Amino acid sequence: MKKIKYILLLILFPLASFTQEDLKIGQPYEPVYSQYWVNGLAINPAYAGSRECFSNIILYRNQWMGFEGAPITQTLSSHLPLKDEKNAVGLFLFHEEIGVSNYYDIYGNYAFRFQLG
Repeated sequence: MKKIKYILLLILFPLASFTQEDLKIGQPYEPVYSQYWVNGLAINPAYAGSRECFSNIILYRNQWMGFEGAPITQTLSSHLPLKDEKNAVGLFLFHEEIGVSNYYDIYGNYAFRFQLG
């Protein structure tokens, strides 16, 4: 019986946590922009609190200017370490408009920092 529990845990845990994307009906939508190096919080939730102070990053992208329905992307990410400096929280807001479609998302992040070695 113990073996079955461990096997189920090994199978189900990766299925539930294989990505850090939101779980919603339909296909998850991710922002499309090339400034990932500027916004570490967009690709790694553990980035929250890494700068030792309250940090904000605002990005705006207007692709194919002059064309009707051209993609427009706006993101805001904020993160800060908490008082004990081991815990940090972050927030990532996202809006993208492509043609007549609008996508909005909010992601919350939590990070716990500890020393290795």
